[in-house]
Amino acid sequence: MSGIRAYLEWWDGGQRLREVAGVTPSQVIAAQRRKQIDLAGGAHEEPDGKPQVEEKPKLSTPIAEAKEMFLAHIQAHSPDKPETVRRYRQVLEHFERLAGHRKHVEAITRADIDDYKLAASRSRACGISA
Repeated sequence: MSGIRAYLEWWDGGQRLREVAGVTPSQVIAAQRRKQIDLAGGAHEEPDGKPQVEEKPKLSTPIAEAKEMFLAHIQAHSPDKPETVRRYRQVLEHFERLAGHRKHVEAITRADIDDYKLAASRSRACGISA
């Protein structure tokens, strides 16, 4: 999945704005949360005039939720490539099975990714599909 950049898009008045969100699901989710807070103003004032900080967004994203968000993004931006979506779904479900002990994107470690890559390459070498 490296090399594929995801973008955040929003409207300001009548103008569409865009910025790079990242290349990994966790980067994109974090960028989306930061932008939501930024667009909401980050804080608001109570009637007594004291600024109150907005409630913090949830600190972790379930892997299943991140997977569905990513697949929805791919479907929206590549509607004429159903095979791409199907293959991404296969790979992500395989990763989810192998990293089943991790429940949130932020808990995934470099070692989890390396373990997945090793398992996937062994599966390909044995002729087993992911």
